[in-house]
Amino acid sequence: MKVILPLHKIRDGHTVTKQTSQKKYTVASSIKIHGSTRKEIKAEPDVRFLVSGDGNVNAVANTLEVVIDLISDDVEFLLSEGTV
Repeated sequence: MKVILPLHKIRDGHTVTKQTSQKKYTVASSIKIHGSTRKEIKAEPDVRFLVSGDGNVNAVANTLEVVIDLISDDVEFLLSEGTV
């Protein structure tokens, strides 16, 4: 079942698409950079990261409404949270 929800209602790790495209993104509240120094960047409270399959990262408002393809476990979680 496909549902449109604001990003702040979606848990990290879920795959979403923007309403205007089919490109898939993974939702994240933080990103880790590995290299000569390791660094973790945490999003501000009103921001979420959308990470594309090719590694590009977009910082967007957590109110952005995106499309998520839900499975039964997700629906149960959202119902328990009072989201839907």
